[in-house]
Parts: sequence; structure tokens; C-alpha cells
Amino acid sequence: MDQRIAAIGRRAVIPAGLLTLAWLVATHVPQPAAARLNIFESDWLAHGSGYLVLGACWMLYVSARFPASLLRCGLPVWAAMIAFGAIDETTQPIVGRSCSLSDWISDAVGSAVGIAGMGALLYRLAPRSRKEEVLDDIHDRVHVAEHHPERHDP
Repeated sequence: MDQRIAAIGRRAVIPAGLLTLAWLVATHVPQPAAARLNIFESDWLAHGSGYLVLGACWMLYVSARFPASLLRCGLPVWAAMIAFGAIDETTQPIVGRSCSLSDWISDAVGSAVGIAGMGALLYRLAPRSRKEEVLDDIHDRVHVAEHHPERHDP
């Protein structure tokens, strides 16, 4: 991962943490007041877009903090987002709100889209590894040697 992107990723824990906290607070406001806070007409859209941003932020942080393949970063982040959504939904009845399976599914789908989108962006921005460069160099040398035997480059 590029050093600049890695530095941004390591600092992504701040917005990710703040957004997670804001989400918990917003989803645990008693229902009449919460209805006024919902700027989206559809509850699934609010859940999906909220978790899309949460998943993308946490994916950025985890992939910068614990360098591994994007799949190895993305799956644990998604599992954490699914667990967070389940905890969020099951604790809402404490404040008089409903526990909704469709909201939890929207959370899971939104976070999957955010994680996949951030993973694709990070993959696109990632510099080529040294191993890929060496393999390309070997391929080029073999190609030249096959087609130009007089140009032997040790």
C-alpha cells in the first residue's frame, strides 16, 4: 500500500469511530424523536447508506493497520459489521424502538457494498509489488532472448 494512503488509512479510525458512535446514538433515540431525524424516506436506504460508509471507513482503517490481502481484511470487517448491526438492532427495544430483520439485512448489504467499494479503490490505487516487477522483468528478458538470440543480456 502506498505510504500516503496507508497514513490516511491509519487515521481513518477517528471518523470510523465517530461514525460508529453517532450511529449507535442515532439508532437508540426513542422512536418519535428518531422519526424527525430520518432524512431518508425509506428506512432501508438509511440503514444501507449508513453501513456503506461505516464499512468503507473500517475497511480503510483495517487494511492500512493490518496489511494483508484485501479479502483477508474485508471478511473480518464484514463479520464485525454484521455483528454490530445485530447488536444495534437487538438493543433498540430498550428505548422503545423495534428490532427489525430487514434493517439488519440492509446493514449487512450496505456494509458489504462499502467494504467491496473501498477494497476495489485500494486495489486500484495500490502500487505494483516488487515481485510483480521482477516477474515482468524476467518475462521481458525471456521474450527478448527468444526473439533476438544475438542480444544475450546476462
